Amino acid sequence: MMEMRITFLGGGRVVRIILGGLQRAGKLPGEVMVCDPDEDSLRILEDEFGVKTSADCRSMEGDVIFLAVHPPVLKDVLNKIESPSPESLIVSLAPRIRIEEIQQALDHPKVARVIPNAPSLVNRGYNPFSAADELTGTDLEILQS
Repeated sequence: MMEMRITFLGGGRVVRIILGGLQRAGKLPGEVMVCDPDEDSLRILEDEFGVKTSADCRSMEGDVIFLAVHPPVLKDVLNKIESPSPESLIVSLAPRIRIEEIQQALDHPKVARVIPNAPSLVNRGYNPFSAADELTGTDLEILQS
């Protein structure tokens, strides 16, 4: 599989868990971007994982874009960001926000939801997901990996 470009919208605890799991598994991509207005959080992620960071979250680029902000914040953020590339896979980590809501807000069909759990912190978790019908076989493979 090609080298993935991953972007996280949000730089909190769940992002640290995901990045840590990828790092421990030896699967941390070379190009990871984290967008968050909290510069202290960004500095910690830069130091710990060597990722690129930005406090400007209006534009999202990447093969996979994780929406990793709390549900009340996500609805507001979705109205302020630009639609990503049509090829990008959008993965929401926020509960209570339906796939259809994200598709409509971003005018983007390729959306999935993943619910990470605490054992993921030690690479023992399972992460159930739900995907829009528009996802390709390759998109589903990415989600399952």
